[in-house]
Amino acid sequence: MADKTIDIIKVKRDEANEVTYTSIATSDKVMIPWDCKDESTVLRFLGGSAEATITIKAGKGVQATNDLTISVGNGKYVDVPINSGMFMNTYGDDAGNVVLSTSAACSLAVVEEL
Repeated sequence: MADKTIDIIKVKRDEANEVTYTSIATSDKVMIPWDCKDESTVLRFLGGSAEATITIKAGKGVQATNDLTISVGNGKYVDVPINSGMFMNTYGDDAGNVVLSTSAACSLAVVEEL
């Protein structure tokens, strides 16, 4: 698996903001450096040519739970707000990151409203 880092896009409230999506493939280990406010941040997926199953990996920390699995349909948009306490890694190789993978090619933008 290749590591692919997705940076958080900071958008301003009450303004038009361009959001750029990053393509992710089945071979990518997606890393999101989580330096944002949970209540203002969403993982915004855009489905590719086939339905994708996204797995947001359980974090390493005291609030960590199980992996979260969602489906993203062909050409569909899916927004997923998450609680970083459950999914961010607080120690180990992936510390400070939320990690996910996908079963099919799709695109992702992580958006925080300021």
